Amino acid sequence: MMRVVNSLKLCAGAILSILLVGCGGGSSDSNAANVATRFTLSGAVYPLAGSDFDLDVQPRDRSIVLQDVAKTISNPALVGGYLSGRAGTYSASPNSIFSRDVADYFTTSLVAGQIIRLSGFHADEEAQGQSFSLRLTISEPDTPSIPLQTLTLNSETTRSITVDSTGDRLLTLEALESSYPLLYTLDISAQLSSAGVVRQSAVSLESNFVPGEIIVKYRTPEETTNTPQSASTKNPRAEQVRQAVAQRHRLIRGQGIGHQLDLLRLDGNARISRSAAPAAQSASAARVDAHVQLKRDTLETIARLRQDPEVLYAEPNYIRQRASVPDDPLFDRQWNLALIGLPAAWNRDASNPQHRSDGSGVRIAVIDTGVDYLHDDLSSKINLADAYDFVDDASSPNHDGTRGRDTDPFDTDSIKHGTHVTGIIAAATNNATGIAGVAYGASIMPLRVLNEEGDGTDADVAAAIYYAARLSNNSGRLPSARADIINLSLGSLDYSAVIENAVNAAIDQGVIVVAAAGNNADSLPYYPAAHPRVFAVSAVTDQRTLSGFSNYGDFIDLAAPGGTHPNDVLYDGFQDGILSTVQASEYAELVGTSMAAPHVTGVFALMKQQAQLRGQTLTPVRVQALLDAGQLTDNIGLRRRFGAGLINAVKSVNAMGVVIADQLQVFPSQLSFIGAESLATLTLSNPGFGNVTARVSSAESWLELVPEQVQASGLGRYRVSLDRVALGVIRSISGRILIDSTINGVVQATREVDVFVSGVAPTPNQLGQLYVYLLAREDVDNGAETLSLVASTNAAYRNGRYEYSFTDIAPGEYYLEASTDNDGDFFVYDEGEARGAYPVRSRPAVLRVSSENLQNLDFEAGYSVFAESSALNASSSETEPTIKQTGRRMLQ
Repeated sequence: MMRVVNSLKLCAGAILSILLVGCGGGSSDSNAANVATRFTLSGAVYPLAGSDFDLDVQPRDRSIVLQDVAKTISNPALVGGYLSGRAGTYSASPNSIFSRDVADYFTTSLVAGQIIRLSGFHADEEAQGQSFSLRLTISEPDTPSIPLQTLTLNSETTRSITVDSTGDRLLTLEALESSYPLLYTLDISAQLSSAGVVRQSAVSLESNFVPGEIIVKYRTPEETTNTPQSASTKNPRAEQVRQAVAQRHRLIRGQGIGHQLDLLRLDGNARISRSAAPAAQSASAARVDAHVQLKRDTLETIARLRQDPEVLYAEPNYIRQRASVPDDPLFDRQWNLALIGLPAAWNRDASNPQHRSDGSGVRIAVIDTGVDYLHDDLSSKINLADAYDFVDDASSPNHDGTRGRDTDPFDTDSIKHGTHVTGIIAAATNNATGIAGVAYGASIMPLRVLNEEGDGTDADVAAAIYYAARLSNNSGRLPSARADIINLSLGSLDYSAVIENAVNAAIDQGVIVVAAAGNNADSLPYYPAAHPRVFAVSAVTDQRTLSGFSNYGDFIDLAAPGGTHPNDVLYDGFQDGILSTVQASEYAELVGTSMAAPHVTGVFALMKQQAQLRGQTLTPVRVQALLDAGQLTDNIGLRRRFGAGLINAVKSVNAMGVVIADQLQVFPSQLSFIGAESLATLTLSNPGFGNVTARVSSAESWLELVPEQVQASGLGRYRVSLDRVALGVIRSISGRILIDSTINGVVQATREVDVFVSGVAPTPNQLGQLYVYLLAREDVDNGAETLSLVASTNAAYRNGRYEYSFTDIAPGEYYLEASTDNDGDFFVYDEGEARGAYPVRSRPAVLRVSSENLQNLDFEAGYSVFAESSALNASSSETEPTIKQTGRRMLQ
C-alpha cells in the first residue's frame, strides 16, 4: 500500500515493549547505508517528580543481590519495583532468568488522608492467568510485625488505600511464595482524601440546612477493614449499632445513603421540650418560631451525636445553592476543571432553572485513535451509530482483528490517546464513577484516523473531517447529522493544503474546529492548529504559566490546562498531569497540548448548547468575535503564548446569556508544600452577580494568610505562607484553611481547604537503570512485526537527570524513547516500567536527522500512575478487574 508521505503524528505514539539486542554503538538504517555523513544526537531524560525505585530489581542475566534494608523515599513518591515468589526462566527470553525476591521495604512519613495506589503487572507475558499475589503492609518502623493497614492484589489491577493515621511508617511489599515475577508501581499521592480525615465544621442557626434531618456515619466494623463488603451482605454488628444509635438519640431511621451513611430524622413526638409560644403570637410568627425551634433541636442532637463513641461524624442535611459539584470520586484530582471555572459553569441558569449547562444536544467529533467505548465512564457518551474507522492500513489491526476501514472505532493505541481526550471532553458525570467531563451531556462521534502506533495519513484525516461535517468522503457513508465541533489533538510541522481545504469545508458548514498547538516548545507553526480558521490551543500549568512543552507563537488563539513539564519549577508531583480515562476502565494522567484542546472543545459545547436553547446559532465566526472581545478567556500574559488567554467556562457560558447562580469558588481545593516550597496562592471568587462575602482564616499557627488583591467582600487573591521555623523539624503533616461565607445574606457551611506539608527531605528523583534508544520511523509506522534497533545506550545519571548521547547516526527519521528493564527480561516499555518518549510521552515526535547534530533533546520518563478502576468500586464481589497489557514487540 502506498502511504501518504505527510503523515500526522498524534499526541500518543508508539508505546512498545522491545527486546534490546545488540545495545551499544549506533548502526545505520537501510535507507541511509551509503551516506557517509553521520551525526550526533544528545540530551537528557528527567525523572518525574518523586520518582524512586526498588533497590533489588532484577539485573539482566544474573541473580539479585537481595536488600533487606528499608529505603527512605520522599513524600509524595512514585516508586517502581520487581518481586517474585519463585525463580525461573522467562518464556519469551529463554536466556533471561528471573530470581526470587519476596519483599521490598520503604520508609517515609505519611499523613492521614493521603491516598496510596498500588498497581501490579505480570513480568512474563506467558504468565498471564498464573499465580499473582502482591501485598502492601503499612506499619510503624519499630513494630513491623504489627500491621496498621494492608492492601492485597490478586491480579493485574490497581487498588488504593487511604492512610488512616499520621506518622513515620514502614511500607512492606511482598510477593507470596507461589507468585510469578511481577512489576509494581507504588504511588503515594499528595492529594488528601476527604474521607481520610473527619472534619465537622461549625454550624449555626443561620446555616442553610433541612430542620429535623441529620446525616450520620457510624464507626462500625466496616471502618477498620480493607476487605470490600458485598452490597448484598448485611453486617449484623453494623445493624445493631445503627438501631442502638437511633434509639439512644430519639431518631427515626430513613433510607440509607450508602457507605455506612444514614439519613436520620428527629422524632416529632419526642423533641426537646420548650416553652410554648405566647397565645397572642400570629400564625405566621408561630410558623417561623417552630422552624427556628426545630433547627435548634437539630443542632443540639448533632452535638450529642458527635460525642457518641459509635458515631464517626454527624452533620446537618445542608441545602446547597444550585452548585453542581459532581459525585464522581476522582473529581477532587481534576484541578484542571476548577482552573477553567467548573463546576460553576455547570450550574443551572438562575433566570431559567430548567436550563442546565452540560453540553446536552451537542455532537462532538473526536478525530483521533478511536475510543474505548466499553469504558465505564464513556459507554453512555459514545454515538456508535455514526462512528467510523478510517485507518486503511493493512499492517494495523482493528479491535475485531480485521484490517482496513469499518464501523468499529475501538482505540487500539497503546496509550489510549483518543480515549483520554474523549474523557476530558465528555466523561459521564454524577454517576459516582471515575471523573467528570467538561461537557458531560454531549455525545461523541469517535472517528479513528490514527493507528495503534499513533500515526495517520492526511488522506484518512481529511476524509474523517469531511465525514464529521456530513460532506462527501471516501467512506461511502455519512453520519445521521453533522458534528457541531471537531477536536483534533494531532498534527505535525508540515503544512497541508489537503487538511486546510478539509477544515475550511467543515467550517463553512458551521462546524467549530479545535486543534492542539503541539509539544515542541517552539514557535514554528504546527498544523492543523496553525490553519487560520482553526482554534489553536496552547497548554498551561495549574499556576497559569505556559507548560514547558507547549508550542507558542502568532498562531495561538487561546490556552487551556495541559500539565507541567519536568523542567518546570512547578513540577512537584502535585497537579502536574491531566487525569482522564484510559484502558480497561482505568484512569491515568497525561500531559500535552492534546489534553488542552479538549478542554476548549468541551467549553465550546457548553456555549453551543446554550445557543440552541435560545434558538440561536453559534458559528465559528461568532466564537471568534467573542474570543477577540475578551468574553471567553482570562488574560494571563503574552498573546504569543496564550492567544486571547485562558479559557474561562463561566465567562463563555455567560456570553450566551446565561445567568450563573451566586456561589463561592475556591481555587485550588488543596494546597501542597513539597520540598523547599513555602509560598502558595489561594483565590476566592463569585461567578454570579450577587452578593457573596468571605472571611478566610488559618486553623494552624504555622500558616499565614496575607491579602494581596482582595475586595471588601473578602473575595480575591491571598498569599499563603508556610512558616518552616515554627514547624521546626517535622514529619509530614496536614492542616486547614477555613472559609466562612454568606451568599446573598444566607450563612453557608464553613469551607475547608486542605494543606499538605511534606516533612520528608526530598530524595533525588531516580528511575534505576535507564535505557535510551532510537527506533526507525519506517519500521514503527509500517507496523513491522520486528523492529530494528538503530542505536541504544545506558543513560548516565548525573545531577538529577539521565544524560545520553548517540554518535554515528545516519540521516533518517527516528523516534526517541527511554525505559527501564526492572524485571531483567530484555523487554522494555512494559507496563510497570518507567517509560518516556521525546518530546512528551503522550505525543512522540519524529526526529529528522539530515544536516546537523541534534542537541538538547530533553524529555521526561517515569512510572505510570493509574487510578483505581471504577469497575472495582462498583463490584459487590472481590473479583478484581484486570489492566490490559500493551502489545509486546520484539526488537531483533
